Amino acid sequence: MLTAGNALYFGCYDFNEAWFLIEMHVDVSWKWIRWHQFKAPEAGVDECDWQAPYLEQYLNETGTERICELYDRPKENTAPCRFVFFLYKTGAQKLNCQFGEFDLSEIQPVPERLLGVVEFESEDDD
Repeated sequence: MLTAGNALYFGCYDFNEAWFLIEMHVDVSWKWIRWHQFKAPEAGVDECDWQAPYLEQYLNETGTERICELYDRPKENTAPCRFVFFLYKTGAQKLNCQFGEFDLSEIQPVPERLLGVVEFESEDDD
């Protein structure tokens, strides 16, 4: 776990063959998260093509259940906020966002507590 400012970065998890799962906790309400500022820069790739979060999901404080449905936002304006999201596996080594810079190179298995909690839909699923 890494702390940066008002954020805890729990890790970069190996979700499946193509996707990482990222878990974070921030000391602000979900309303203050600027998802468009989350980027995974890659050398030699235009900034407009850098990876950005996919399927953001909000969790309870212990990270053991979702607090709203997929594609929804929490009804309550609660802080702090714990969340997960997916990043497509590319050559990116770090994640930049409003809360700091975080290392993507130390890949861990998905924690047991997240299995069955986090929902995934491939962009190819129709």
